[in-house]
Amino acid sequence: MQRLSKRRLTSAAALLTAGLAASASAHNPLEHPDWCTENGRLVVVDEFAWDGETLARIVRKERKGGDSCSSSQSDGSGTRTCGQFDDDWGIVNSRAAGHCDGYAVRFVGATHPDHGTVIHIAEGPEAFNDEERHHDRYSARMGLRAMCVRCEPVVLEPLRPGEPVDPVR
Repeated sequence: MQRLSKRRLTSAAALLTAGLAASASAHNPLEHPDWCTENGRLVVVDEFAWDGETLARIVRKERKGGDSCSSSQSDGSGTRTCGQFDDDWGIVNSRAAGHCDGYAVRFVGATHPDHGTVIHIAEGPEAFNDEERHHDRYSARMGLRAMCVRCEPVVLEPLRPGEPVDPVR
């Protein structure tokens, strides 16, 4: 587990800000626009690089090799046309979110419900983060580089003996 370096923090902040700008989007990984801004700090708890060949195999397996996907909520025919919700981007994004969910923790005494929650931030390829056309441009064969970022409570250092109390701390 590591705190974000200055460069990585800037990168993560930029990606989070981009997510905030598109907060109406169904793809925003943030639970709400002010995620981890109240007495919280961002901590990278995992970084991963999934190769394209493996991801393509996973996507093919999830689709079961066809152009139609079975759905219990279909129009009665038992199938529906595969679309943006089960394309390469959707499947890989869901896998990344599930992977990072495994790093969520509960902090005893946390002062905010965001503390302990985790989101994934994709670093590449660029097509994965294309705000307008990621469903069209991204292919699982491109792979995915991402990090899991947890919101952790800011822990104040205890006062040293003899140190005056600073009410701002």
